[in-house]
Amino acid sequence: MLDRPNKQAIVAAARAAGLPADKITRMMAIAEDRAPTTGEFVPLVVNQAAAARLLSCSRFLVRRLVRDGRLKQVFLTPDCVRYSTEELKKLAM
Repeated sequence: MLDRPNKQAIVAAARAAGLPADKITRMMAIAEDRAPTTGEFVPLVVNQAAAARLLSCSRFLVRRLVRDGRLKQVFLTPDCVRYSTEELKKLAM
C-alpha cells in the first residue's frame, strides 16, 4: 500500500508527463492492488512480487508453486519472467 506522499509524487510525475487522468487512475489502482472497477486496466501478466501480493503469500511460495508445477511461468525474454493473472485467479480459487 502506498502512503500519501508517494501517491502524490506519482500522480504529480504522471501529470507532468502528460498522462490523461483515466490512465493515472488505472495506474494507481494497480499500484495499490485494488480490485479493478469498470474501465480500469487489468494486466495480463505480473511479476513475482505482484503475483505474491495477488495470492497473499510470499515470493518464495510463488517459486515453490512453480517448482511443484502448480503455476506456470511466462517468459517475455529469457531473463524476464512473468505470471498470468488468469492462472493466478484460478489458483486462488
